Amino acid sequence: MFSKVSTENEQSLAASYEVSLQLARAKKPFSDGALIKKCAVEMAKRFMQPKLAEKFESVALSHQTVARRIEDMGNYITKSLCDYFVDCEYYSICLDESTDQTDVSQLIIFIRCISKDFTITEEMLDLIPFHGTTKGSDIFEAVNKTIVEYGGFRKCSCIVTDGAKAMTGKVTGFAGLLIQNGIDCPLFHCIIHQEALCGKSLRQMNAMKVVIRITNLIRGGNRSLTHRKFRDFLCEIDANYGDLLLHSEIRWLSAGQCLQRFFALRKEIPLFLKNEISSDTSELQDKMRDPQFLADLAFLTDMTQHLNELNLKLQGAPGGSNSQQIALRQQALSEAWRSLRGAADLRRKLLHQHLELQTFLSEENAAKANVLKELLCQRTSVIGQRIYPPMRENYRKYLAPRKRT
Repeated sequence: MFSKVSTENEQSLAASYEVSLQLARAKKPFSDGALIKKCAVEMAKRFMQPKLAEKFESVALSHQTVARRIEDMGNYITKSLCDYFVDCEYYSICLDESTDQTDVSQLIIFIRCISKDFTITEEMLDLIPFHGTTKGSDIFEAVNKTIVEYGGFRKCSCIVTDGAKAMTGKVTGFAGLLIQNGIDCPLFHCIIHQEALCGKSLRQMNAMKVVIRITNLIRGGNRSLTHRKFRDFLCEIDANYGDLLLHSEIRWLSAGQCLQRFFALRKEIPLFLKNEISSDTSELQDKMRDPQFLADLAFLTDMTQHLNELNLKLQGAPGGSNSQQIALRQQALSEAWRSLRGAADLRRKLLHQHLELQTFLSEENAAKANVLKELLCQRTSVIGQRIYPPMRENYRKYLAPRKRT
């Protein structure tokens, strides 16, 4: 009898924690717990399950209880992080600073620990708001305070940041202050954003500027009337898409979807510019008919799409375990490396990968061979260029096959 009561109490407690966790994940008010409980009881009664309704009634879900449950789970996570720090052989941290909707700068710290048995754990360590300045000294003090609470930088093997000057500055930036305080470990920046840096370094970025000009003419600023006309025009001619997309310069890879949509509407856009835009757009119309520009646009579209896919693969699958995340990243990098091996058929592989460029060439009966050759040569020439030169020799040592005796 006592065992049954104890089991029911444990189940009720577990249910309370589970609902509290779901409320926290969904960012819902703690008071919603009482509403969820009431709904569950009513559903059980409608299904003629009075015993089940009694069990739902026994689950404590007041807003005070939900707050305590979430606090307990937070304390458990903090204790687990402390255990990771104590048990790990080495750890690395990743920093990123951005501004939320209320214009408050938020610094997020992720940690990756590796234990003696090579078990790898990745967790969010802290989220630190900055209500004042976000100088290198501010970031260093915040990070140092958090890391010292967990045992200090003694086991830190690597630090990764974004590319802001406050992070990478060699004197007053976070990187410089680390060295000044005797914390000497490899420091990288923008490792997940190198795809964006790669895209911005292409000669075809001139095509992106034209895309931005045309997009702003149609739906930028106070052009709501022009934007409505453009959507009606696309609907009237039954185009593949109903509108152009905007992209954020900060999140540069969002340009991939913008370019793909623009390229798909490359025939409709000049017609709209000619008939509906009052200002002189003859230069832009000529650009949209220029084979060189269209080849650049197709190439840039394909490049950003491939970089988008690689970026998503490197981020891993949402909700997966740490081992699954790491395996997915390793697989993505291996596939990217294999696709670039073999110089003999490299250009054939690259052409096969560029779907929009193939579409453009198939439409042009002249098959712009010289344009294609130049584009692919430019891409193949950047493969193997130096990235983080100070670490390149170390990478060769660690990644080269071991000699056997």
